[in-house]
Amino acid sequence: MVSLEILEKLFDAISSEPITFNKLCRKTKLHPNTVRKYLKIIEAIQNQKKLMISRREFRVIISTS
Repeated sequence: MVSLEILEKLFDAISSEPITFNKLCRKTKLHPNTVRKYLKIIEAIQNQKKLMISRREFRVIISTS
């Protein structure tokens, strides 16, 4: 199960400046295996098709872009 708390920690630690994997682990105080797991999840989500959600009257229409 994905923890939103861990995701928030990672996104807060990752800025526009490049950061090494070890520095990211130290900054978030997370185990390297946990960081690796969540980075793989983030990467997989980013590579998926984007969902487009539109509302028409009382209907919600979901499609991929």
